[in-house]
Amino acid sequence: MEDRRSTHQGGPGSRRSLSRAELLETLRQEGASTVQALARRTGLHENTVRGHLERLVADGRVVCDQADPAGRGRPRKVYRPASPERLERDDGQPASPSAQAASTRDAVLRRLVVGYGRQVTSVQEAAVGDGEAIARSLPLPPVAGQDPRRRQLNILLARLEDSGFAPSPDAEGTTVDLWGCPVRDLAAGRTDVVCAMHLGIERELARRAGGPLEVAGLCPFVGPRQCRLHLKRTDAA
Repeated sequence: MEDRRSTHQGGPGSRRSLSRAELLETLRQEGASTVQALARRTGLHENTVRGHLERLVADGRVVCDQADPAGRGRPRKVYRPASPERLERDDGQPASPSAQAASTRDAVLRRLVVGYGRQVTSVQEAAVGDGEAIARSLPLPPVAGQDPRRRQLNILLARLEDSGFAPSPDAEGTTVDLWGCPVRDLAAGRTDVVCAMHLGIERELARRAGGPLEVAGLCPFVGPRQCRLHLKRTDAA
């Protein structure tokens, strides 16, 4: 009988991204920490930890503070997670597209770290479910005053655009080519997980948006830098 379980971890690029996500998740769970403590906790080399933290600081996901010196020498650097990333600003308006793309990437990375170092019976089914869970916490972009199908489609397109997927729909609005991807490096190493997770996100967003369209499927890498989202109508044409 075929063993459908998997603990495959992808290529070098995805491992580097997962290491950063692991550090971020450790900080979120355990609070402020130093390079040395994080290296002991994760098993990564101190230089590797330092490099990942510098990237996370540059991305705005981690804050670096100077700790009070315990004796002679330079103050230690202490790293802590930035305020929880939200897809809405304090004034209630949507965050910038770059922030939404970063948040999408972060959500996928966190799910990969937490859920896919373990064995699962069906990787794709689990990933679709995780994508749906992510989508339930995402705000829908404001789209007003249109027929249900057009409004639903425009909500999906606006969300895809703001998340960095560069969508291009066909004239009928049932095929959407995606020319960008904020998690392309992860998808290349773990298409079975990352693209299934994205499918779950879009399916749940379509349900929440309401209307006659549902997400029928997602075809990864139909071209070197192109994926394709398929929609179908559930009502009579």
